[in-house]
Amino acid sequence: MEGSKLQFSIYFFNYPIRCEATIEEVSPRKRAVWTNRKWVILSHHEYRFGEIDHGVVVTSKDTL
Repeated sequence: MEGSKLQFSIYFFNYPIRCEATIEEVSPRKRAVWTNRKWVILSHHEYRFGEIDHGVVVTSKDTL
């Protein structure tokens, strides 16, 4: 999984912004990936994206 690309969307006022990042690390339980200094937390078929200071919800149809 490390080194592969993760595609996701950040919804900003209901407008999706497509993003792509390289996976750098996978959490021990494989519930989250570390990419571009941010954790992408996997939840069912959605990615929940959060930074330390504030959280932003991200959904994606892409799977790892």
